[in-house]
Amino acid sequence: MFITFAVLLLCVSCGNTIEMPTDVESDAGSDVGPDTEAEDDAAIVVDEDVVKVPPARVMVQLTWKEGLKARAELDRPEGVAVDLDLHLIKKKGMDACGNEVGADGRMCTVMMTPAGTTIESSTHDDCYWHDVGENAVYYDCSGCEGECRTIAWHAAFVLDNRWGGDDYADPEVVILGPIADEEPKDGFPDVHPFNDEYLIVVNYNNCRDLTEPWDGPQERCKEGGAYYNVHAKVEIFVDDKVAPQAGTQDDKSLSRTEFVIRPDEWIVIGAFIWDGPLVSAVSGWPGDAIVRDVPVSHEKVCRFNSNRCRDLPIWDVAAYEEWVTAPDVPQDFFASGDGECYDYGERE
Repeated sequence: MFITFAVLLLCVSCGNTIEMPTDVESDAGSDVGPDTEAEDDAAIVVDEDVVKVPPARVMVQLTWKEGLKARAELDRPEGVAVDLDLHLIKKKGMDACGNEVGADGRMCTVMMTPAGTTIESSTHDDCYWHDVGENAVYYDCSGCEGECRTIAWHAAFVLDNRWGGDDYADPEVVILGPIADEEPKDGFPDVHPFNDEYLIVVNYNNCRDLTEPWDGPQERCKEGGAYYNVHAKVEIFVDDKVAPQAGTQDDKSLSRTEFVIRPDEWIVIGAFIWDGPLVSAVSGWPGDAIVRDVPVSHEKVCRFNSNRCRDLPIWDVAAYEEWVTAPDVPQDFFASGDGECYDYGERE
């Protein structure tokens, strides 16, 4: 019986009522395959909200140590909120109707919401909180027309965290290739990930000392403060098994699965290639992910205000770093990053 690994791995209840096993792999891993039946999506309780995390071919999970322990604490004048963001970015740009557009995918794409208050990106390539994917945590998007247009490449941003890591207990989660088998019921997933390369990026979006006013000095978030260096972890699960997997084409080690990130930084964690002709040794289903360490081209860390990030050319490193380091353009806030790029270096 397939039990979604999100339940077994994520202690996401703010009351910490879900126990985590010591093994990093789900007990259900060996049972995943075309002869098994999928149970109902697991209900994950965050405060009073119930969020369902569908089992999927790939799950990327971000956790961190510092920050508040529950979303409700954001309303109290105590503690420090730490908000990291997880991004999964497709290399081949794709519109909301599932058409690849012949150009590289962009970072920080923007969905069209029912309220229609944002400027929609022409492609939807970055699965994160602002382009959440079909049937994800905020909206029930179906089709490529109407009030809600978002990612069409079978990815979804299903779990958000804007308050803090609670010592690695409260994650952000993105999935790729849900394994629902509904039409036809043939023992295989109804959809499959697109053959492509996918980049995993994390940014330190916000640090806010709730004991201070909005315009306060925020000393605990600055260099030397307790929340300047945030300790984070990214885990990549393919068919319920944590990468890298022995006996596969995965890179033997992933150097940035555990890392330290600082305010306004953007760090590439790694990448994977979805190869449709492969057959998974775990599930027996067609297609498999080949997980790669940080591409050499993307080893540098960049720092810029996340509010400036919209439709950035992340796959073209020269163009990306040129945008990041360009000075502020008063007439166009999104025209430049007014930031810098540098080596990761030694960190706590």
